[in-house]
Amino acid sequence: MKPRRRQRIERLIEEELGCDIQKYVFELAGKIVTIKGVRISLDLSQADVYVTSLEDKEETIRILNKKASYLRSLLARRLNLRYTPKLRFLKDVKEERERQIEKLFEKLKNEKGNS
Repeated sequence: MKPRRRQRIERLIEEELGCDIQKYVFELAGKIVTIKGVRISLDLSQADVYVTSLEDKEETIRILNKKASYLRSLLARRLNLRYTPKLRFLKDVKEERERQIEKLFEKLKNEKGNS
């Protein structure tokens, strides 16, 4: 499978899911959920969807994974694919790692300034 095709499918899933989550997942009504990225397996059978939320992140992930098959059926209706990948929602930890790295740099900077 060409990487460009996988990237295109990832982008399509990201765009469509962003709308669907806000429209159809009523348990998350009023909550802001942002899709940070989608990674599809090489055989297109599984899509890992990385999300973040300002509210309770663990609860948001739990609700989305509970609604994954419903969201997958919505995607299947609109995407013109032979097989729609199974969705798995994961917490995006990139922001947390960036904050940790920034704290480490600040700590090093302060230690160097005090020496």
